Amino acid sequence: MSQGPRHIHSMDQLPFLGGRLCLDFVNTANWREGIALDERLTDVEALSIWSERQGLIAEPCLTGDIAEALRFRALLRRCFVAAEGANAEDLAAMDAVRRLPSTLVLGSDGRYRLAGTEVGGVLSLVAQSAAEVLLTGTQRQLKACPGEDCGWLFLDESPSSRRRWCSMAICGNRAKARRHYTYSKNKL
Repeated sequence: MSQGPRHIHSMDQLPFLGGRLCLDFVNTANWREGIALDERLTDVEALSIWSERQGLIAEPCLTGDIAEALRFRALLRRCFVAAEGANAEDLAAMDAVRRLPSTLVLGSDGRYRLAGTEVGGVLSLVAQSAAEVLLTGTQRQLKACPGEDCGWLFLDESPSSRRRWCSMAICGNRAKARRHYTYSKNKL
C-alpha cells in the first residue's frame, strides 16, 4: 500500500512539501474540489504537534478552538486557488487573523518560537506567511498537485518551473504506476 500524503493520518509523519508555512498548513488535509479529505487537524493536539514540528512552539501544548483553525485553513485555500484571486472579504478575514497577537521569544537553543500557547498565535504566523506569498508575487508559482485525492499546494521554485507533483516520490510515482498498469492491462 502506498504511503503518500493521502495515506498519512498521523500529524507526526506528515511531510512538509509546500515550500512555505502557510502551504504546509493548508496541506494538513488532502483536497478535492475544495473539500477537505483525510483530515489531520482533528483536534488542538494535532495542531500542537504540527506547530512543534514546524518549530513554532517548544512543546505541543496549544489551547483554543480547532474549529477556528479549520475555518482559517479553508479560507487560505480559497485565497490561493481562486482563479480570480482572493476576494476583499477573504483578504480582510486573513488580515484579521494576521493581526492576532503572536509574541516571539528566543529559546535556549537560539531559535525563536511563540511565547504563548493560544491557537490564534500560530494562525497569526501562518497568516503572515500567506500575506508574504500574496504580496511578493510568489503566488504565480503556486500549483496544486494533480495526484489522485491529493490537491496539496506547493510553490514551484524549480529552475524550469516544470514541477508537477507535491512529491515525485509520492504522487508522481503513484501516477506512473497507474499508467504502467493501465498500459500493461490494455496490452494483454
